[in-house]
Amino acid sequence: MSVAFPSDPTDVVRRDEAFARSGDLIRRSTESIARAGELQTETRARLLALARLRIESDQHRRELRRLEARRLQVDVEGIIDGRQVGVTWIDGDLAGDVDLIARAELLVALGERWEREGLDSEPQTIHATLGGPPHRVALTLARACTRVTSIAIPL
Repeated sequence: MSVAFPSDPTDVVRRDEAFARSGDLIRRSTESIARAGELQTETRARLLALARLRIESDQHRRELRRLEARRLQVDVEGIIDGRQVGVTWIDGDLAGDVDLIARAELLVALGERWEREGLDSEPQTIHATLGGPPHRVALTLARACTRVTSIAIPL
């Protein structure tokens, strides 16, 4: 196989321009391929970071649901001096009628207590409290009412 070299100077110029363009195209193609590789790597890193954030977000949501499920609440409604009253106790915080809260705090301050008869065990003494287990808080709030109309506590 023989290669013929152009003898016409314009052909030589065109050939040199074609080689220059093809060299430029090869260089740009190589740069584009390298950039595409960089973008793929960056995309994979971002997708991995996004997946980690989703996992963390799911973990936080599950933890929040778990904590909300553990949240303790007691609602007591009743009558004091012929007036309807009500209090909500959530994890140790009281909100509601000030008279009912004041009477319950007085029971705690006076050291009010009740005897609980056990079916299988010995009697237990239950002390009035606004910071203890929900069933004891419910008893204290109920005792502070003249008449209880409703009690809601978690089982």
